Amino acid sequence: MGPATASAILSLASAEGSCPFLSDEVMLAFGLKNARSGKLDYTAANWEKVRARCTAKAVQLNKEEAKGDEEGEGWTAAMVERAIWAASDEKS
Repeated sequence: MGPATASAILSLASAEGSCPFLSDEVMLAFGLKNARSGKLDYTAANWEKVRARCTAKAVQLNKEEAKGDEEGEGWTAAMVERAIWAASDEKS
């Protein structure tokens, strides 16, 4: 089993939403193409980058919501990945 498949399973099994799926869309959104081949690399290192970036964006969104009338604790890394996927699917 590779990192993409493992991340798909973990994204569904993680109750706290800390495991985003290593999708094409999120890798493209974060510019994680191989510099030489221009292809997407489904590696554990890239999953860690996706996880860190999605987590950071979730923290940012929660802080922004906390400034308004929202509670500010709703966003998770997995929700950020799904939002990126939904936005990219809408463009197709």
